[in-house]
Amino acid sequence: AVPPSLRPAWVPTLGRPGDYTVQVLEFRVGGHTVGSPSDFSHSIVDSGTTFIYLPPTPYAAVRRLFQQSCPWPAGCASRSVKGHYPDDFCYTMEEADLGGFANHSIRLGGGFELPLTPRQYIYKDRPGVWCLGVFDNGHAGLVIGAAAMRGHEVVFDVDGRRIAFLPHNCDAMAAAKAPSLLTG
Repeated sequence: AVPPSLRPAWVPTLGRPGDYTVQVLEFRVGGHTVGSPSDFSHSIVDSGTTFIYLPPTPYAAVRRLFQQSCPWPAGCASRSVKGHYPDDFCYTMEEADLGGFANHSIRLGGGFELPLTPRQYIYKDRPGVWCLGVFDNGHAGLVIGAAAMRGHEVVFDVDGRRIAFLPHNCDAMAAAKAPSLLTG
């Protein structure tokens, strides 16, 4: 259960009970809105999906920023390498380099804005290689996968038809150095 003292910002779910369809009002890439409301119809929160999947137009904006705005003076192409998946965009880099990439965000129905730090949309493919964890789903709708949930305890309230993203140090919780925010 969510202790009332946390006062979570609940995101309403749409459709049938048990569906995790949410209203996406805006997707921001490096501070700029990409796509239109019609791009985000039929968007879902899915803890069973690893990555983030975007419609073609917003995906192209995320990919373009990733390929053109990196933290290295020699440019992004100087560090480009092949990833595990055929449509990967990857760089040779260290975890500390993540801080040089732009933050993104998703504004959802109910007034909640889910921040997406580089740690949530860039994943480690192998030692020294990090890749864009956002893919083109080929149609309208955003899939908010587990990577976007990093740094949050996510509550799927089926009966209340709502979802809450509670910021938390999940690494500390997994290492038994911090308790869960939830009770019960």
